[in-house]
Amino acid sequence: MTNLNVPYEVAVIDEIQMMKDVTRGWAWTRALLGLMAKEIHVCGEPGAVDLVKSIMMTTNEDVEVYKYKRLTELQIEDSAVRSLDNIQPGDCIVCFSKNDVYSVSQGLERRRKKVAVIYGSLPPTIKLAQADKFNDPNNPCKVMVATDAIGMGLNLSIRRIVFYSVRKLFTNEVGNTEMGVISASAAHQIAGRAGRCNTQFEKGFVTTFKTEDLSTLKNLLSKSPEPISQAGLYPTSDQIEQYASHLPNA
Repeated sequence: MTNLNVPYEVAVIDEIQMMKDVTRGWAWTRALLGLMAKEIHVCGEPGAVDLVKSIMMTTNEDVEVYKYKRLTELQIEDSAVRSLDNIQPGDCIVCFSKNDVYSVSQGLERRRKKVAVIYGSLPPTIKLAQADKFNDPNNPCKVMVATDAIGMGLNLSIRRIVFYSVRKLFTNEVGNTEMGVISASAAHQIAGRAGRCNTQFEKGFVTTFKTEDLSTLKNLLSKSPEPISQAGLYPTSDQIEQYASHLPNA
């Protein structure tokens, strides 16, 4: 995210659809409303357009919408990977838990494959180092194992995205954790990391690890991302301190 205290001529907010995230959405909302810039470029999926427009109406901002098409082809494969023996150079296996990240990366290393690993709680410098290692055509590391953290702020040269699962743990609106199928929005965002423009691959591929997940993935990718109806909000430290000052005995 961009430092909110520095004035900019132009600022960029990427993955704006993350505003809907129950635990992290407030950071994108705060950036959208708090960036000190003359012009803000907001990048994200079409489902976020109406919400961003409605938020910007509250601050009397002018909103212009531009739509762009993907410049490279993305193909859904007709078969699942089924085994780590079938992992190829340029593959990124996307897992939705740290345990799966560890077990998959260890399984690949036992097969003498050099692996880059990225997950959300890694320090930014480590994430960038892992990304650089994977992107370097002269590095023997040709496979990546990652969580959906690869969809945020990293430029990766991925040939094929392999969904290790299409189900993950969610924190629902009342704060409880439950298992469910990922959204069409998440499927599009993650799959779209394969074969991106200006990488060494002119075409991207996507599939699943398990055969039983492939039809679900195809169905998700056939849908348009869901419209976003609400954004995350969270008070700043100053606001929390001010509120606490009114409740000295609480």
